[in-house]
Amino acid sequence: MIFCKYLKTILKDEYNLAFAHNGSEALDYLKINMPDLIITDWMMQTVDGLALVQRLKKTKEFNHLPILMLTARSLPSDKIKALRVGIDDYLIKPIEDNLLKDRIKYLLYNTDQRAEFEPSILSPILSKDGQSLTISAQNWLFKMEEIIFPLIHDFDLNLEQVAALGNTNVTQLNKKMKETTGLTAKKYIQEIRYWEARRMLEAKEYDSVKAICLSVGFKDQKNFSRKFKKRFGVYPSEYLQD
Repeated sequence: MIFCKYLKTILKDEYNLAFAHNGSEALDYLKINMPDLIITDWMMQTVDGLALVQRLKKTKEFNHLPILMLTARSLPSDKIKALRVGIDDYLIKPIEDNLLKDRIKYLLYNTDQRAEFEPSILSPILSKDGQSLTISAQNWLFKMEEIIFPLIHDFDLNLEQVAALGNTNVTQLNKKMKETTGLTAKKYIQEIRYWEARRMLEAKEYDSVKAICLSVGFKDQKNFSRKFKKRFGVYPSEYLQD
């Protein structure tokens, strides 16, 4: 209730708002209403935020909606769990007002482009059309992540290398990745790099953008910063500002 009041205070002058106090109420509201964006907490009674997102992403009517999660849960494992069910953005409380507004504007502005660029990255629970993946498809995507993550620092990482480690070839790797996530294998690897860079920035694991840029396999800091801004709506340097 307190958090709803906070959102109303900072957003009421710019947006038409509707509130539900738990996931169950939200599902009832969505039976007769179609919002442009959903903001959810993780911890809620009856149906929590994670379960709510899972239901929405499995429903063709709602799986296109951008979803922003606001939560006090800050462990990297929590964030990966949220991303895997299709969360579009994830902010940790306490949240700076202008940052929240910027993220909302960015998600709304890019809604039309999401179908092409953002089907369900790091999301082995869902396929590109929002349907549940088979257990074998989930396991395959987990295996690919386990191969890719330790190698993202490598500037020369290529699809031939990933395919060989996955006991397949580039053609089959791209085909399977496209079927599973809607992305080519190259774009999928890039997405993993961007999300890992963002995690490092939020955790302040390094004190410079250059160090993070290099650690996720980008040689050109300027190009990295530009593409990161396109992906998340803010420049990486903004995370390091006091």
